[in-house]
Amino acid sequence: MGLKDEFDQGVSHTLKIDFSKSQTNDSVSLFETTIRYLGGMLSAYELSGSKNTALLKQARTLGDKLLTAWPDPRQNLPFPQLDFGRNRPVFKKKISSAEILIAEAGTLILELGRLSHHTQDPKYLRQAVKAMQAIMNSRSTFPGLAGFSLAVQSQAVKNDFATWGGGADSYYEYLLKYGILIDNQDESYLNAWKLAVKSSKQHLIQVSPVRNLTYLASFSSEKGGIRYEFSHLGCFAGGNWLLGGKVLDDPSTFQYGLRLVETCMETVEFFPANRVIGYRELEFFDKNGFYIGIESYDLRPEVVESAFYAWRLTGDTRYQDFVWEAFKSLQKHCKAPASFAAISDVNSLPVKLIDDSESFLYAELFKVERFH
Repeated sequence: MGLKDEFDQGVSHTLKIDFSKSQTNDSVSLFETTIRYLGGMLSAYELSGSKNTALLKQARTLGDKLLTAWPDPRQNLPFPQLDFGRNRPVFKKKISSAEILIAEAGTLILELGRLSHHTQDPKYLRQAVKAMQAIMNSRSTFPGLAGFSLAVQSQAVKNDFATWGGGADSYYEYLLKYGILIDNQDESYLNAWKLAVKSSKQHLIQVSPVRNLTYLASFSSEKGGIRYEFSHLGCFAGGNWLLGGKVLDDPSTFQYGLRLVETCMETVEFFPANRVIGYRELEFFDKNGFYIGIESYDLRPEVVESAFYAWRLTGDTRYQDFVWEAFKSLQKHCKAPASFAAISDVNSLPVKLIDDSESFLYAELFKVERFH
């Protein structure tokens, strides 16, 4: 990309960060710190030729901090919040009542696995595997569709909500990607993903009565059964199913993936801030086909990312054009004096910007836009 100076500047800054303590009194998120800080450092290390030993050392320092999420070696699931200063988890109430979302516990194995690979120390991967296996073996209403949250100590399901949306999404993403990464040497990951997809086709796939939009609903036997909603975060599933369908030679899943991508693309066209939609619930019902649950857009990448997968895996330039139009809309509606900002309501023009810019704008959305 010709950004060597910027890359070197970023690495230089990263090496100056003191991960031995937090700079505030706030707790540290295991999930966010793993996917953003650790994942970023390991990606930088690999993409620059796996030669920057100082960068790997810094990643290892952070990895050791993250392992404090498992204070008991017999423990499978980690605690979601950490105190970096005291090297221990943070509990809001009793330790026995601590819970973790399956996305928090199930989105560690790529980063911790690569850290083990590069350091030749299996302890990082070992903990991530324990967490994944605990989720995969947990009780579920439908085979493969894990409950939304688990008790850290007992591993009991605390919320049986089954969804591909936020709080669960990246667990399914990592099942597929880790299985691919290890070339299916441990078949349990791809098998778990295939089982989740099979159950989703049987129980969660819905088609709206207006415009025949295919989407993934959610389900909770404890809260009234099916919930006819689909979130922006859930739109990652289109690209995920396309990738899985291609790699596993599964035409049915691939076609469902395309239908999910089409739904996410079509819903965008309804709003004045064209191709800018946020973390909203898209509720499908007989009269309108869907309505907006949350009007804001916080620079999320999932819709564009799935369209990118569709273009790369089908060659249809219509998806490529969509990604480009999304970038132009981002430039038009989200540009701020410094970088880009979130939008409070995609229904209103001119848009009102929110003084906030999430890191996934740079780590995910810009990456997809750059390689489209």
